[in-house]
Amino acid sequence: VERNLLVPHVSHILSMNQIYPLFSHSKQQTAQNQENGSSTNHAESLRRLYSLLSRIDYQKYIAQDLRSVFSQYVQSRGVTIINSCSNDKDIIPALLSFYEDVASIISFSFRNDELFQNTHKTSVEHYLNTAEMKIVELLARYVDILLREKTLSNIAVGAAAGGRMITAPPSDSFGNNRSPVTSMENKLSAVIIQFRLLHPKDAFETWYKQLLSKRLLQNKSSSIDFERSFLAKLKAECGAAYTSKLEGMFKDMDLSTDILGQYNDYCSGDRKATTISGSVPMDVTILTTGWWPQFAQYPNFINYLPPVILDHVNRFEKYYDTKYQGRKLSWQYSLCNVCIKADFGIVDRNKEFLVTLYQALVLLAFNPPDVETVDVDSADMNLINRGDDCIYLTLPIIMQKTGITSREELERVLQSFIFGKARLMLRKKTSKKDPKLRSIEDDDLICIDHSFKNKQIRIKIPQIQSKEIVKAEKDKNVATLDKDRQQILDAIIVRIMKARKTCQHKDLMVEIMNQVKHTSHVPTNASVKNRIESLIEREYVERNGNERDIYNYLA
Repeated sequence: VERNLLVPHVSHILSMNQIYPLFSHSKQQTAQNQENGSSTNHAESLRRLYSLLSRIDYQKYIAQDLRSVFSQYVQSRGVTIINSCSNDKDIIPALLSFYEDVASIISFSFRNDELFQNTHKTSVEHYLNTAEMKIVELLARYVDILLREKTLSNIAVGAAAGGRMITAPPSDSFGNNRSPVTSMENKLSAVIIQFRLLHPKDAFETWYKQLLSKRLLQNKSSSIDFERSFLAKLKAECGAAYTSKLEGMFKDMDLSTDILGQYNDYCSGDRKATTISGSVPMDVTILTTGWWPQFAQYPNFINYLPPVILDHVNRFEKYYDTKYQGRKLSWQYSLCNVCIKADFGIVDRNKEFLVTLYQALVLLAFNPPDVETVDVDSADMNLINRGDDCIYLTLPIIMQKTGITSREELERVLQSFIFGKARLMLRKKTSKKDPKLRSIEDDDLICIDHSFKNKQIRIKIPQIQSKEIVKAEKDKNVATLDKDRQQILDAIIVRIMKARKTCQHKDLMVEIMNQVKHTSHVPTNASVKNRIESLIEREYVERNGNERDIYNYLA
């Protein structure tokens, strides 16, 4: 009876117009009806449909028809989310939410049918890899945002202080209490699920390493425990080789803490060094070149350091050379951070500014002429004391005082002070150009805003990022990724040919594809052929005479 009643209507029921709305609203209504006890919703309708079709003919109506429609819905909806989000930052949260929605449909309506679970994974894998490089970058940046969240640092501080948490933990949409720690672990686990389905895992490692380095060096990570937790998840997913460099970065941070402690002990036994370190403390992080990203996109634009910093640098180099002979230090000044204390003459307005080294040099250039760290030439006097008790400097003079060699970099530093959220400096235009223009002219007069007000005692002044540097960072990541992939392919091909000596093209391609399955990237046939041609040009491999599809290994 059921078959006779249902079969004529199955094709209409499973049409996109009928079934898609059930998929779209099932999760939301499931959550709502669990709260009010109702069971009349789209999720329940899907559950009844699944039950009825299973009794009639599971293989045809469930395994084929319903599964096919379900797969089309997941793929099309995923692609729509990727292409329709106006802000790229919203794509990953939307995809994670969509994944959870579909998983709840499978759990409730399809009774955890393994066939639908597998279809869900393959459908997600399809839409994630339609824009793989974009998704890889966005997923790495999403993790970066998660691990920078300030709420986590508050949890860590409370735990370290031994304080008691008296507030109730947040609840999920079903009313279940979840602690912030559990919530974060769930978010990181959700990211791993998406990561597992991505093909270019090596690209994710490149982006993640870049962002992790900034969190560690700028002290932006809210919890080292969560950092290590996510690293452990990556290691469990891809193996120790995948995370070896990432783990090396954490080792460098721990080792740097030990070296700095030993250096401070060394300075405490030297009266001159004690005088230097006592006036301005310095933290140094020693980075192993092979573990960290290349910082070529952050060139050093300075040829001058304030004496107190220069003395520290020279003394640390002397100590390090004595302790580690044969090693060479290369200072990355563009990655340095400085805490500048400012005295505005009123106790309530004494501030501390967290700035880059370039920003610090600019601030020091505005110290009064009687301060030893600033050398004011007589030629500068026409820019000083113009009747309002401010020191006015032009961009060329600031370049001379700071030793910053790049005009573009100095202009960005000044813009961060003049137009940023915390506007510490003022600009007076002497030309007739539009004062609203943010570009800094050579004859513009720059001064410290002595009426500066801010409720915070310690204020961070963000540096304006150059579009060229941001683009160079992306280009560098892509170039590094391509180079690494080529080297891996070259090594695999040479290893195969060295073992076989002679091999047909078809057999070589099969063996290469079998071996690259164990790497973090599966290349296309075209890229493999390009690497074979490259090895032939470099005389690692040769074609066998007139038999163009046979290769010989050249020892």
